[in-house]
Amino acid sequence: MQPCHHYSYLQGDFENVNPRILNRSAQKAYKNIDRHSDERVLEPVFNRLTSAQPNIPVAKVDVTRRPQGYGKWALPKLKRELHDKNPQIVVAAITSICDLVHDPERAYEAIKIKVIDRLVDLIRHEDGAIRERATNTLTGLAGLAAGREAIVGNKLLLANLADIVDDENLGVRIHVAACLEMVARFWMTADVLVDAGFIQILLGTIVNERPEVVDKQLDTLESLIYGKGKEIVIQEGGFQTLIKFLEHEENSIAAKTCKLIALMCYTEEGRKLSKELDLLPILNRLLHYTESEVHTAAAEAIMVCTITSEEKIRASTIKSMMKRLVQLSRTKLNATTQVFAIKALTSICEHPEMRREINEKYKAQIEDIQLGDFPNADKFKEDLIKIVDWVPYE
Repeated sequence: MQPCHHYSYLQGDFENVNPRILNRSAQKAYKNIDRHSDERVLEPVFNRLTSAQPNIPVAKVDVTRRPQGYGKWALPKLKRELHDKNPQIVVAAITSICDLVHDPERAYEAIKIKVIDRLVDLIRHEDGAIRERATNTLTGLAGLAAGREAIVGNKLLLANLADIVDDENLGVRIHVAACLEMVARFWMTADVLVDAGFIQILLGTIVNERPEVVDKQLDTLESLIYGKGKEIVIQEGGFQTLIKFLEHEENSIAAKTCKLIALMCYTEEGRKLSKELDLLPILNRLLHYTESEVHTAAAEAIMVCTITSEEKIRASTIKSMMKRLVQLSRTKLNATTQVFAIKALTSICEHPEMRREINEKYKAQIEDIQLGDFPNADKFKEDLIKIVDWVPYE
């Protein structure tokens, strides 16, 4: 798809010039370029009209007349316009950069010429459209390892990101959450976010946030608490905060919260909190959800929580839990769910009453379990059968 005049983007600056004259002049200049200087100068302009996806990013920006540059001059030209006095030029330039950096080669070029440093003050701009497009551009650049390192290497940029986590503009908050989630995927940059206090910031804003933002923030927290982040979350009261999302109406949020709870319950303090807050009845309700992502996460959390004797005793009082775990242990097509259920049953069956119930009601079903494709699944099944058959010395 091409515009009616091949060089029609020039008409925005030369409205009074005949389009034919513009075409001939541009074509003549293009042919006189030294073809041996740099192959990139002969690349066609980055033209969004060739995309199959409609692109109407922000108000008052004509997608057919945004600033464009040829070859190696494209990004440097747009970078210079990022701090133009006219906010409409800034919006147009940053929108074009946002489109360009979806190409990895252009993204690396943008990182090399320090476009990220030019975005530091724009993410705090008074114009919401500029803030939104700036954070969206950062999200695109954070998709590359070099981009993540450049973002966390700029302390002022991190400080500004922390300030706009709770921005009044929903679009800005969504893009900030997506950017932080992308940066947190790499463990080295995740450590920088932890040291910069982003766990505390996210825990402080997540309660009153919209579901689309909460979903991204939970992903970010999951990446941040793999190490010392667990202790920070527990010390900041994050365990109690996250429990509120366990029965959220959005299943993906409930499932991701379950995963976070399970991760924290791998620590002794986390298991103590799960006992104090009586978490097992809530997890049992989630265990009966039909959605795979929810009951899988619930089975993992139950598996971890029931390590302690007190929680084994508490599980024995929840009558519907054992039947559901036996059902999930037979789900061959979902090997992860199956293994979590088998290991949860193994832990709970150390309680004599639960072991007796399994022997009387579900022994044949357990022995007939067909295993899915999961490492050491046969060993986990063997351990469960041994526990069920175990008779303590009298």
